[in-house]
Amino acid sequence: MHEILQFHCPIAINGSRIAWAAGNCLVVYNFETRKFEKSLGEKSSHTDSIRAIAFSSDGSEIATAGEDKRVVVTTGQEFLHGKKIMAVHIDESGIVVFGDKFGDFYRLQKGANSDNPIADDTDSVDSEDETTNNKQLELLFGHISAISTSLYSPKRKLLISADRDEKIRIARYPRADIIESFLLKHRRYVSHLTWGNEAETVLVSAGADGQIIEWDVSNPGLATVIEAHGEDVVGFHSITSDCAGRIFFVAVDDAKKIRVISSESIEWIFPFEIQAIKSYQFGGKIVLIAIDANSHMHLIDSTSGIVLESVTLPSDVPGVPISYLKLVHHENLQGDERDSKRNKTGDTDS
Repeated sequence: MHEILQFHCPIAINGSRIAWAAGNCLVVYNFETRKFEKSLGEKSSHTDSIRAIAFSSDGSEIATAGEDKRVVVTTGQEFLHGKKIMAVHIDESGIVVFGDKFGDFYRLQKGANSDNPIADDTDSVDSEDETTNNKQLELLFGHISAISTSLYSPKRKLLISADRDEKIRIARYPRADIIESFLLKHRRYVSHLTWGNEAETVLVSAGADGQIIEWDVSNPGLATVIEAHGEDVVGFHSITSDCAGRIFFVAVDDAKKIRVISSESIEWIFPFEIQAIKSYQFGGKIVLIAIDANSHMHLIDSTSGIVLESVTLPSDVPGVPISYLKLVHHENLQGDERDSKRNKTGDTDS
């Protein structure tokens, strides 16, 4: 049985600082000083791939989490959970909030540390999970299936989470048990969430069904399905938007291309495969930060698609193979639909 959650390269921005994952290492680059604050050569506390990164609101802390079930904060806090972690955030009080592979969101007490795994390495949902009774953790809420992505808004006091079963949940934070609404329009799991405007009143979601949807957060019934360049888009490596309302995305089936949805449809082709993109205000204009499949960073003009600058690591660090992401999406389709897409593209099962 293939894992049906899409793995993607996490990237986070705070002021002039950009953080992204290079395998099990955290990389932090500062555009003001033009220097790495953390680079590939530094020892990592993680033993497997990082899947989530978050800055604190003042930028003094960075939390990472991922495949090794570990939450690591740059201030020295480390916590070993019982299950793989798919999402992490830091609230305004410096409290770490994270979501795991089996759908639960927790709040981790500040300063909480653990040295030993609490659950076994099988990640079995049937095994007793003692983390729920651990005094260092507070269970906020649970989805009935795996967390696929999440978004935290200090401005609007919202914790938005999505799962494998196509659901998007908007919860009031810190009372995350209070559900504002469920957004139910996707037909496959939701892989990405981003804000569609600076006021954070428009939410943009994308999923393995190839749909990009804009939601009015205050009126969830007002949802607009955005054209995602036809049936060739079966999922997304990454998606972001800017304050002008433009949406940028990289499709799973064409990772060398950034596509732009605005008043006109635009495509830019690059000589490298892209794992993640994020809109960024730099030098008085909007640019895109792109992390390629070897974990190097590229600064791209958001109007022309020209690469303005590339920041390379000392060595390549391969990301998730593109072919694996294709397999993930194709295995996630229903039988008849999968056969139809295979006939169109000429793909065959390996």
